[in-house]
Amino acid sequence: MGVIGLSNRSLMDRLGRTSGITLIVLAIAFVLLTGTIVVDSLKAGETNVEKRLGADLMAVPAGSGYAEESILVNGTASSFYMPAGIESEIGAVTGVERTSSQFYMTSISDADCCEFLVQLIGYDPETDFTVTPWISESYSSEVGIDQLVVGSNIQVKDGSIRLFDHMFEVVAKLAESGTGMDNSVFMTKDTIRHMAEYASELGFIIGGDVDSEISVVLVDVDQDYSASQVSRRIQSVGSGSEVDVVASTDVVSRITAQMGSLTGYVEVLESVVVGISAVILAALFVTAVGSRKGEFAVLRMIGATRRHVVSMAVYESAAMSALGALAGVVLALATILPFSGMIGDALGMPYSTPSLSSLIPGALSAFAIAFAIGPLVSLAAAYSMSRKEAYTLLREGE
Repeated sequence: MGVIGLSNRSLMDRLGRTSGITLIVLAIAFVLLTGTIVVDSLKAGETNVEKRLGADLMAVPAGSGYAEESILVNGTASSFYMPAGIESEIGAVTGVERTSSQFYMTSISDADCCEFLVQLIGYDPETDFTVTPWISESYSSEVGIDQLVVGSNIQVKDGSIRLFDHMFEVVAKLAESGTGMDNSVFMTKDTIRHMAEYASELGFIIGGDVDSEISVVLVDVDQDYSASQVSRRIQSVGSGSEVDVVASTDVVSRITAQMGSLTGYVEVLESVVVGISAVILAALFVTAVGSRKGEFAVLRMIGATRRHVVSMAVYESAAMSALGALAGVVLALATILPFSGMIGDALGMPYSTPSLSSLIPGALSAFAIAFAIGPLVSLAAAYSMSRKEAYTLLREGE
């Protein structure tokens, strides 16, 4: 029986030890890959927020700044209104290059597309510069009346969804962004006007008039002016207290700060768990090799070379490590990927799971680190032991 045959038999004969070591390696790979996926998903979510904001500034009714951020970042549905005339006042502010307005509504419980309130966003296709560019990535034609573009979390059946007891055609579904836009439905203002009428027929009070009110004014700032300077000027329109101004840079900065703390905790926890597991694993491998001195001495006496003894120890540790590392990677992917939406909701931050192909480097890295510990430790211990004479090993193994 060769080295591999003897090693396989040893693994089966010591099934308890084999299972225990394999589980520890599994835990190391699982923690490493899980931490990597979470951190990468948070960073991807932050990037998507920055891309999807589109406007430099967002003017909303006074007191609605936090609600606007929640719509963008977390997908928390909300609605608020201010006179439509404010858009022309803002457009006349020095430093404002262009503006576009949107009208917000929220869905009601009759929506069969989702288990949460949906943010309904009506935009003006004539002036829009934030929604249209990334809708065009999924839909090349113009969005018509009573046609919708939905976020990735909106369930679509047979190309349509029901809102306010009416069926609407869905012409495109946007790719996952990890932002609040995944929970939103986009349409022209003509379409949202129809929705408001349908809602009124059902007895629901919208709270705003599509023809005379708006929810937000999106502002592009002229490159010759600073966003903070223009923001202060916008806040002086009308009565001087009618609007709050949300700056895209402030939103991204707050997300970055929160993310820095969270990813720091994840990385520290990851390091602690992996470090402790690695020390335990190394001790187990050293102990496992050391407890077999008598066995290896007998093998030496019947003709096995030092190289054979070392090869057996390394092969066994490599087999256990490979099995554990592979199982840990598979378990991490199977645990994290299907529940990415729930994880994002629990964290309360933009969370966009990378594609499976982009996870390959992280998975290979987690596998390599978890796998390497066992063979390296076993090689050192077995080599040290193999330098001793067979008689000495036999006496020490008694």
